[in-house]
Amino acid sequence: MNHQKNKGIYLLPVLWLLTTCSISSGNQKEARKIDAYFDLAGLMQQQVAYLSETNPKINKNAVIDGQQEALEQDSVNWEKELNIFAKADINKPRLLSQYRTNTYTDDAGHRVTQYQNVDKHVSGVIKMEIVEDPASNKLLNIFIESGEYNTLFTSEVELEMRFEEKKNEPRLTSYSISGFEKVILRDTMRYLVRVKIG
Repeated sequence: MNHQKNKGIYLLPVLWLLTTCSISSGNQKEARKIDAYFDLAGLMQQQVAYLSETNPKINKNAVIDGQQEALEQDSVNWEKELNIFAKADINKPRLLSQYRTNTYTDDAGHRVTQYQNVDKHVSGVIKMEIVEDPASNKLLNIFIESGEYNTLFTSEVELEMRFEEKKNEPRLTSYSISGFEKVILRDTMRYLVRVKIG
């Protein structure tokens, strides 16, 4: 058995469980009835279908409280793997007036569409940025900040996805998850996970 391929099998599932709980999105069965913001849920469905069909390998590297782990996977449940991103969808009726939209050009000349939560320290998605090539309208990156705040538990997480265009469709090539979780009377746990596809 390849030891390198099995490193991280103990800590990474625990981390995945924690991070998938880090985005508070209310009732997960709530019907999507608006299209006011970027269609993240639709994009994730598209990526899950494509990756499930092509079944690429992935390499995960994680640093959890200073301890580094690595894992290579030959087979992935992509719906579960990308669930934390799908949960960050803000196209929900109750969030219709919750985000300000702003579009600007960054230093690299990319078009950035930003959705900023109007409330500070609110549980859920705080900010989402969609980065595109203005000449071709190709999707390049998605960046998401979210948090959960209550009297017993605080967490903040940053999500990033990177894409390449293949056959006129955006295809996910890598992603990262980083943040911290703090439970009252316990130390803060900090983590960073980087995943490369293929």
